[in-house]
Amino acid sequence: MTSKTLKLKELEKKKLKEIFQTVLTNQLVLTVQLPDGEEVIIQPKPPLKQLPVLEGYVPEGWKQAIYRNSKSETKEKRTMSIGKKRKSNFGSAKGLIVMRDEFDQPIDDFKEYM
Repeated sequence: MTSKTLKLKELEKKKLKEIFQTVLTNQLVLTVQLPDGEEVIIQPKPPLKQLPVLEGYVPEGWKQAIYRNSKSETKEKRTMSIGKKRKSNFGSAKGLIVMRDEFDQPIDDFKEYM
């Protein structure tokens, strides 16, 4: 990328759209010097790398299902964040989670590894 420095007076008669087009088409970093000595830098955003093409077979309908699920998740997140936050009280979830007595007992499937 090339760079160019101009004073604000040099740009006053140009249209903003024209300045931006020049920066984009020439991939130019433009530094504009203001009368008080401050500087403003205008530069194009670097292009994004293209996503790789993945090899392999994707079963029919998976792509649509993934997109459908991702869209519904973002909608849910959006609506959840808009609602009022509930103040949680100590012990308000009591009884919702129950541990069975046999929780700490060894699992039969793993006996050969013990």
